[in-house]
Amino acid sequence: MGIEHIDNQGQLLRSELNMGAMTITVIAADKELATSDLDPPELMASLAVSPNRPIPNAYARSAATYTVNANTGTLPDIPSTGSQTAERIDATTIRVTRTTDPPKNFAPGDPTDPSFTQSSAMITCDDPRIVEITKASLRNAPLPTVERAETLRHAAQRHIRSKDLSVGFASASETARTREGDCTEHAVLLAAMLRADGIPSRVVSGLIYADRFAGERDIFAYHMWTQALLPLDTNSTDDITPHPHLWVDLDATLPDSLPITATHIALGLHTLEGDTRTNALVGLAPLMGRLAIDVENITESVE
Repeated sequence: MGIEHIDNQGQLLRSELNMGAMTITVIAADKELATSDLDPPELMASLAVSPNRPIPNAYARSAATYTVNANTGTLPDIPSTGSQTAERIDATTIRVTRTTDPPKNFAPGDPTDPSFTQSSAMITCDDPRIVEITKASLRNAPLPTVERAETLRHAAQRHIRSKDLSVGFASASETARTREGDCTEHAVLLAAMLRADGIPSRVVSGLIYADRFAGERDIFAYHMWTQALLPLDTNSTDDITPHPHLWVDLDATLPDSLPITATHIALGLHTLEGDTRTNALVGLAPLMGRLAIDVENITESVE
């Protein structure tokens, strides 16, 4: 439900959009207010989810199981995708299992689906600058698609020099030129570079564990990363995955030592197709302030 405040000339002064657990307010602003200093990390930390217990040495864990609960209302479906399995327990609770292993026996993706390959307002894979940095990144890359995708993840991570949470939801074209941004810019840039190399891609919105962030400790912060649809050998003898292409998680925000972790929890999948420039994290707004996470099991640290 939304409320708009308009002056006598019909100009919008203030709008309020009720998103369930939170209200998004947009106000008309002069130049001084619009350019005033903000504290995005503090805002993101205020929306974080505190689990029932901390996860020691979290990024070295090879697998984890969580129970995600909605404090109010029904919990929307959580996807089983990449190396994540989601099992609904009841209307308000879903059990999520994450691993760092390649995905196995998941429903395959369709590499011919144009929504995963075509250029859009956000994932501008046909931009000459995107094509240029993609080709440069793969100049000495091996032929297997899986290794090319990891090479591009590394390249996108290095290309963004200023890791800045104050950047809005920039397109891949903008990020390729400014070389600054947060997790959303890393995710979109990598998705565009993958598509420029002919690898189907999409972005994922969800949560990632942080032992420290903006003064908070041991929280799950809202995050975005990328998935590539890759031809994988699942080592399976059955017919569960007759199609060889499966979604693989790639996080360009993290350093090379942490390409993906067992503390990523995917909540939404987005192709960002068409001319829309909507931040995919906005789709999670109805969940913000409503989630609780219990850490059920965590595997011993990887040696």
